[in-house]
Amino acid sequence: MNNPLLSDFLLPPFNKITNNCMLSAIKITINNSKEKINKILKKHQNNYNWHNFCQKILELDENLYRIFSPINHLNYVCNNHETRKIYEITIKIVTNYCLWFKQNKYLYNAYIQVQNNQKNLNFDKLKIKSINNIIRDFKLSGILLSKEKKNIYSKIITRLLKLQNIFNNNIFDSTQKLEKNILDKKELDGIPDHIINIMSKNALLKNKKGYLITLDIPIYLSIITFCKNHVLRKKIYYMYNTRASSFDLNSSKFNNEPILIEELSLRSKLSNLLGYNSYAEQSLAVKSAKKVYKVLSFLYKLIQLSKKQAEKEVSNLKKFIKKKYDLNNINPWDISFFAEKYKFYLYGINDNIIRNYFPINIVMKGMFIIINKIYGLIFKKRKVSVWHNSVMFFDVFNSNNELYGSIYFDLYIRSEKRSGAWMDICQSRILKENGILQYPIAYVNCNFTPSINNFFLLNHNEVLTLFHEFGHALHHITSRINIPNISGINGIPLDIVEFPSQFMEYWCWELESLKLISQHYKKKNNFPVSIMNKLIESKKYNSALSLMRQIELSLFDIRIHKEFNFKKNNQISDLIKEIRKNLITISPIPSWYKYTNVFNHIFGGEYAAGYYSYLWSEQLAADTFLYFKKNGLFNSKIGKKFLNNVLSLGSSADPIILFKKFRGKELNINSLLIQRGIEI
Repeated sequence: MNNPLLSDFLLPPFNKITNNCMLSAIKITINNSKEKINKILKKHQNNYNWHNFCQKILELDENLYRIFSPINHLNYVCNNHETRKIYEITIKIVTNYCLWFKQNKYLYNAYIQVQNNQKNLNFDKLKIKSINNIIRDFKLSGILLSKEKKNIYSKIITRLLKLQNIFNNNIFDSTQKLEKNILDKKELDGIPDHIINIMSKNALLKNKKGYLITLDIPIYLSIITFCKNHVLRKKIYYMYNTRASSFDLNSSKFNNEPILIEELSLRSKLSNLLGYNSYAEQSLAVKSAKKVYKVLSFLYKLIQLSKKQAEKEVSNLKKFIKKKYDLNNINPWDISFFAEKYKFYLYGINDNIIRNYFPINIVMKGMFIIINKIYGLIFKKRKVSVWHNSVMFFDVFNSNNELYGSIYFDLYIRSEKRSGAWMDICQSRILKENGILQYPIAYVNCNFTPSINNFFLLNHNEVLTLFHEFGHALHHITSRINIPNISGINGIPLDIVEFPSQFMEYWCWELESLKLISQHYKKKNNFPVSIMNKLIESKKYNSALSLMRQIELSLFDIRIHKEFNFKKNNQISDLIKEIRKNLITISPIPSWYKYTNVFNHIFGGEYAAGYYSYLWSEQLAADTFLYFKKNGLFNSKIGKKFLNNVLSLGSSADPIILFKKFRGKELNINSLLIQRGIEI
């Protein structure tokens, strides 16, 4: 039987990929890669150049990634027991290969030889950057360690990847297992009708009466934000915030507490093995901030600049609650409910009315128009092989009808799909040795509410999410760099990678662009300007408090990876308490609130000692957007300048230097505060 993953495909043949073909495709590809690498090393010994060595290795790497990518993607969007089992075996095989590659002294010496001879080989800046990044990664992978220490390194890496996978699976499984059946609709008073309809369908699917509450984000947020039943709010808040913990009595086997402790311990050992004082120090070696003290200084400065406004926001909210509801103490499960009431009092914003003006087809059409106005890019929908019938695919062209790349959009919630929103790489741009140019392709994944009578409507937060992930995808596919390890988002420092995504969010808060992405889904009339203005004004609502929450998560992440000591008991809870003492919060958080157990950014993903990246990147995003606002929101001249001098250059040059050249000035923390509506 022909393996579809081994065919010479232009796009992944999702309609033909089966669980049976995944493992064999990976095994065959890796064996071929090893064989070819050994032949290259033997054939060109002491005479390596770009053509006979670097280019060939890059093509082998990209070929393996193109085969692994759809397998990895399907594990996230079509997760079932069989797929998960195969993925666990696959990731182990791929990890072993990566360790073989990164600890191959012959390969490393060949790259060093090329680096030392780069002047004679007439390398341009792009080739030099590519080689430098590769050698840096070799060193961070323990290439210079003794044989004994290399074995320790390999065991740690293998275990860490397994733990991260377990961590994510535990979140997925505990979320799936937890549910609550409600028979009396009165208990759901205040929850939007479209969410109640989903709960009703959930019950029917499981042959239950009434309404079945699951912990999917749209349902959870609707309950704690709108449900008038404070007893139900508390119950669902408890269920949601004790997922993957020992407090979750229904599924305590998914407890992530020992997993994250082991991860922290292994990361600490890993960094010490590589000569770093902490994992935070190791992590920042490849980020633009560089030093831990710079990150801490940045975060504490943000606290200092926003603390006064945060105190004012808490005071105003508490006064409102006291006056309107005669309550002095606010429980954590009541905060979102009362905050929404106060927001409505201030701005008259009703999310359930607003979402009627954001049908997904109009939002996407307007989003593409905005990008066309700024960058001159054109989006054309194409029917291709996909993993679910709701997935959309678009090719992206410039004004001369030249292809830039393509994007898959998988936007709606499904039971077999992991929660949250993310962008991932399908393939990267590379000019192959045979002269064929492989164009970049990205996946955009969200978990939006299913349709109501075939109308897919978004609330404003979901619109922001779509623009954010779309920004990541644009960054990847607009690359003009033909060397894959520095093309698109590859090699971009993690604390810069959120720059283009957060930049895109700002367009959802402007009158001119809101007009383009909105229209009533039934009446087809425009979004009333009066409501749009109120929505824009509401952007500053509790903005300092929102910032405090991001700072808390960022401080916990960087500090736990800087200070972790496996000999200390209760270090996590003690650190959280200490951090929160310096922050402004509405009410104390209960001891059973276990956000660390579902903090998959740092314990199940790539953001360990890097969660601060969202705020660090926001400085660049805010400053860039203010530049547009000052000179015309749809200023195509600035748009082309941004596209050609920042977005399309990938990691071919230092992103901070590219930013300074684009803006003609230094990075300034004030831009972030201005865009958030925080007075300085």
